[in-house]
Amino acid sequence: MIAERLKKAEYNQDYYNHYSRQQEIDFIEKGDGNLYAYEFKWNPAKAPPVTFVNIYPKTKFKAITKENFFEFL
Repeated sequence: MIAERLKKAEYNQDYYNHYSRQQEIDFIEKGDGNLYAYEFKWNPAKAPPVTFVNIYPKTKFKAITKENFFEFL
């Protein structure tokens, strides 16, 4: 998923900083003055991890699942 997202960003010349995490959040993008956090789940997550939200309250969070992964790519 991350490799495909990076290919899309390169193709569209989207200028975001990308970070990969191996803890609560799987992938983070920073751009346009915003922080976007993504978590990859087989089943939809109902809410972002509490610890992450407490540290970064203004982050836009999205769970990427088998139902919505095409919009991520």
